[in-house]
Amino acid sequence: MLHDRICSALGDPKRLMILYLLNQHQRSVGELAAELNTPQPTISHHLKILRERSLVRTHKDGTTVYYALADGRVIQAVDLL
Repeated sequence: MLHDRICSALGDPKRLMILYLLNQHQRSVGELAAELNTPQPTISHHLKILRERSLVRTHKDGTTVYYALADGRVIQAVDLL
């Protein structure tokens, strides 16, 4: 079941793009939305899924929430696929 949840999270091209951007450095929802030219609510939805699957982690700086990869090895796994 765990594999199914992770694979379903990785099955969306937008979520993969988010992971690759977060592999470079942490970003806020607004930064991701601007870089991907995607509405902020859509990015938030994708980040929620990635967070629920423990693929990204968050930390707050003032009122801004930043997202980062929980484990960089996920990019290696995606690259192998």
